[in-house]
Amino acid sequence: QKMEGVQPESQLAGSLRTTVTATDQTERTERVAQDTWNSGIGSRLTAFAEANGLSRPAVVLGAWAVLVSRYTRQNDVVFGIAAPSRPAEVAGQENFVGPFMNVVPLRIAVNEDEVLTDWLKQVELQREEALNYHYSTPSQIRAWSGVDQQIALYDHVVCLEDIPRPRTVASPDGPLSFELSFSGAGGSPLTVAVRPDAGIGLSCRYLEPDFEPAKVTRMMNHFQQLLAGMLA
Repeated sequence: QKMEGVQPESQLAGSLRTTVTATDQTERTERVAQDTWNSGIGSRLTAFAEANGLSRPAVVLGAWAVLVSRYTRQNDVVFGIAAPSRPAEVAGQENFVGPFMNVVPLRIAVNEDEVLTDWLKQVELQREEALNYHYSTPSQIRAWSGVDQQIALYDHVVCLEDIPRPRTVASPDGPLSFELSFSGAGGSPLTVAVRPDAGIGLSCRYLEPDFEPAKVTRMMNHFQQLLAGMLA
């Protein structure tokens, strides 16, 4: 029911696609675009969240929802979010290191006339509710949504690389290092990874020629400007 009434117009990818017509036979190349945070944005994000009783993911997802709303000219937006999950049916899952990841849809009503912090608290609640379905399969979510099979629930996924994780783990052969990364999450043609800490703050993994590199880069710049404005 939360997904009832989802419209194709709320999809972000339409505004980022190239003018070249791609077919199923078109050869596609995976591209990754990265953007480095401006100085201090990570610490400002933490300070803003703590001062207003919010989580950093809620602030980031709120900024992303506003971006999608402006690009699609829709106040009702939907995108996938990565959800840590350890489904019980995975045999031997207790022997695996690190988080299992699932993707769940997050639907947000964007109202830029509302007091920002009040609206972000609503985003926080919506995120928490969406994450309650971390155990659900895509087919289950599709069935529950009631959305027509011809309409995608979302066309891109946002992954918040804000999950506490060790850099090394013990092994009989010595310590093993690993990094958490997201690639093509949920089968999405566009995957956005946000790192709230310093360094590379935003990366987009997409397929060319389905998406135009210049448009993806411009969108990333717009997101950083929008987030910085919210934190000012």
